[in-house]
Parts: sequence; C-alpha cells; structure tokens
Amino acid sequence: MNTKRNKNKNGNNTGFSGTTTLFALVLILSVGIGIVFANGPVWTRESGWDATDDVGVAAKPAFADLDDDGDYDMMVGDSNGSLRAYNNTGSTSSPTWTYKPSWNGPNVGNGSKPAFADLDDDGDYDMMVGEKEGVCFAYNNTGNASSPAWTYKPSWNAPDVGMGSKPTFADLDNDGDYDMLIGEGPNGIKYAFNNTGSASSPTWTYKPSWNPPNVQRGASPVLEKLDDDDDYDLLIGEGPTGNTLAYNNTGTIYSPTWTRQSSWDPPTVYLAAGPALADLDGDGDCDLLIGNFSGVSYAYNNTG
Repeated sequence: MNTKRNKNKNGNNTGFSGTTTLFALVLILSVGIGIVFANGPVWTRESGWDATDDVGVAAKPAFADLDDDGDYDMMVGDSNGSLRAYNNTGSTSSPTWTYKPSWNGPNVGNGSKPAFADLDDDGDYDMMVGEKEGVCFAYNNTGNASSPAWTYKPSWNAPDVGMGSKPTFADLDNDGDYDMLIGEGPNGIKYAFNNTGSASSPTWTYKPSWNPPNVQRGASPVLEKLDDDDDYDLLIGEGPTGNTLAYNNTGTIYSPTWTRQSSWDPPTVYLAAGPALADLDGDGDCDLLIGNFSGVSYAYNNTG
C-alpha cells in the first residue's frame, strides 16, 4: 500500500428553481447513475513510464519509497520467485527505473508477488511476498528508510491460502495498523485478514466479511484510494484473461464493501495481469503499472 489525489435553458417552466436544479445535478454526479461516478480514475497510456526490463515471466510489480527521497521505487516479482529492485532515478513527476541489485529481495521459490507496508512502525517499508505454494513470507526491513535490508520474520507470516498467494496492504478498519488481502491462484479467491495485533507487530486474523468477490484464477489485488472518499478501493488482476477488475469501496473507512465499478477498469494486458498503484507524477492521484505474462510492466497515467 502506497498512499500519496452540468443546465437546461429552454425557457420552459419545469417546476424547479435554478438552485434546486443545480443541486439535483450535483447530487447525480456525486452518487452516480448505475456505475458512473463523478470521481474516479481514467487510465491513459504512458509508455515512457513502462518497466521494460524483461524480468522473466508474469511480472508482479509493487511500489514503495525505498530510499526516502520522495519518489516511488519498485520491486518486481516473477514466476521464478526472484525479487528485482528498481531505484527511481527520475523524479516525483516522471519515473525512470534503474536496476538496483543491492536492494533485491530473497528468492522465494516460484511465483513471487511483493507488497510493502511499515509493519513494525519504525519508519521504513517492510515486505510481504506471496508465492506459488500459497504462503506469504514476511521480511523485516533491518536496513533503514534510505537503504533496505530484508531479514526473514516468520512470526509475521500470513496464513497459507492454498496456492499462488498475492498480498496487498491497507488500513481497512481505520485503527492505525495495516490489514491485508491475499489473492489466490487456482480459484481466484481473495482472503481478507484483519490485523488484530498492533502497528508494531501484526497478527493476521481471517475476516471473511471483508472478502471481495471471486474472479478468474490468478487473482492479484492492490488496494488504494481511487475516488477521493477516504476509504480504500480495489483493483484485481486476472490470470487467463489479462483483465484488471475495479471495485469501489461503498462501505466505510471502518468496514469495506466491494462494489463492481467497471468504468474504472484499466485496459487488458497479455495474461497474468499484476496491477500496482502509486502517485508516479506527483499530482495527487494514483497512477498504474500492470505487469503481464511477458515480463514487462505497462504504465498508465491517471488523468481522471
């Protein structure tokens, strides 16, 4: 998780005052008609931000500011279990991805998918890595905010969800610690876990009432604020289709409810969609990279 974002003039008497009509229109724009909302992302292709390094198969990117310089850096998992780090040597308004092997994470076996959050409240980003067998391995950042070092922390590991685990973090109940969703491979299920520990030491407790709907296999979720209403919304990449499905959180900051929002869907990529969100141009909204089966991650500027 990385948080940084209409008049009738025909002269007829319609029975509404100008003020009332304006209020009605604003209300329509605010609550939406069907799935159309006034606030929300618009994904515009931004090829200059692509992560074009071929990392292998099924790239799964994740963002965090790993050197504390104010822009987002990147870690990319792949089907071989490697975790390749990229320093953003561009700027807060236009990223450039430069391979940084000294920041690489451990190889977890197969199908690595990283996610970042400060799990011990010490001011740097820690890491959770999903993998093919369904385990999510936790790594404490025992370096510092400007230079990470990944130390295995089994007491923070998430429960085994079956196969193909893909984690993402956000504070879903507004209690000051990070909760977690984990996508699962063969069945497209997403499992929600409430952090019932603390901001400095997580404990993962299954919370089925927060589970999103099932999608096709290879579910790869990412949580972020997409509509400026202070709760966390959701994108889920699919494996066999390459689609990424959007869900508006129509619950509250204390308890999410996931409502399908197809107008927010990004473009389809070639198989194994792995979305990652961060404000890559410093304009206050979340932009998007989608990793795919070919090992490339395609960038989209949020122009909404």
